[in-house]
Amino acid sequence: MKGRRGKGNVADNVSQNLDSCSDLTFQNQDSCSNDTNLSTNSSTSQRLKNPIALNESKIRNILKELQTHVKNCQREREKNAPNLNNINKTHEKLSTEDKITPFYRKKLKSMYTNCIKESQNEIRVLRQALDCINQIRLTQNEIRLMQHNKNQILNKNLNGNASDFLPKAGMRRGVLMSILQQAALTLPLWIGEIGQLAPPLCGSVPPESSYICKQGDKVAAKVRSTANLPKKSSNKNEGNIKKKIKDIEETLEDEEENWILAEVVSFNSSTGKYEVDDVDCEDGNEKYVLVKKRIVPLPHWRANPLTDPNAIFPKESFVLALYPQTTCFYRGIVSESPQTPQDDYLILFEDNTYPDGYSPPLNVPQLYVVVDREIKK
Repeated sequence: MKGRRGKGNVADNVSQNLDSCSDLTFQNQDSCSNDTNLSTNSSTSQRLKNPIALNESKIRNILKELQTHVKNCQREREKNAPNLNNINKTHEKLSTEDKITPFYRKKLKSMYTNCIKESQNEIRVLRQALDCINQIRLTQNEIRLMQHNKNQILNKNLNGNASDFLPKAGMRRGVLMSILQQAALTLPLWIGEIGQLAPPLCGSVPPESSYICKQGDKVAAKVRSTANLPKKSSNKNEGNIKKKIKDIEETLEDEEENWILAEVVSFNSSTGKYEVDDVDCEDGNEKYVLVKKRIVPLPHWRANPLTDPNAIFPKESFVLALYPQTTCFYRGIVSESPQTPQDDYLILFEDNTYPDGYSPPLNVPQLYVVVDREIKK
């Protein structure tokens, strides 16, 4: 069942590599001041022309704003604490009486009104803080895409010899697994207004039919293996090789297909097809062109089972889930659904190596559990 990707061994000293592989890097922060002969004004001018440095500066400013919102939130909470204490004390006092007098009824109503007002102020500040966090995540993704595009341009300019000068896009498996785990832990939690339903791509809620994945989005992609295809050649036997490629392509329908974790490179609106990157390609350069029905976007928010149970896959649902320590999705059944926002799913994966045809329950984060989409030919 486990196809081309086994569990593999977790690389040693993973933590030493996390900084170099995180979404947010500040490696370009001082790139404009390496030459000590440059003046401060010249260094600043060069930074302003560097879009990556601009986004890094933007993040620092948002972090300052976030700090302000967190302090304001604590201030609002402390401001509301006396109201809550007074309400509790009043209820304790009234618990010994048979009925509430009009005086205390009016007093409680006034206290509750003030408490609700102060709580709404606290909610407002909390949402401002969450907006800052979302802006930071979006800017982090922009930086990563800029770095990726920059490396692609350098690769092109070096006529395919970039591997001698640039680090390869592939990374050690232990580092990759740690990054995927961190992405699941930091998936934003959806916090809606009272009575507001969870939006598309929150937990199990599917996207709208017209939704188009953005560049950099992580998706589950159904692909066919091209490992048996011969490499292109420019010699006199090129015609024979092309014929062989055609023969192999005609047999692809019978080959095993895999759901892999991929990243969206682009979407062609005229053909309705995505170009995606395999996140676990050793040389960092395995691309696929796929129709929309072969793409399932991953959730953009974690669902809270306590407030949005409709955004959680119920028990015994058929799903596609990322098998632990791999980058492949396999079909499974939900054994247990999350009970809190921090909980994982427990998934029984289809596996004919077990007597009952299913693996023992395995933990899979919300980020890597999506709807089971059967592709009918």
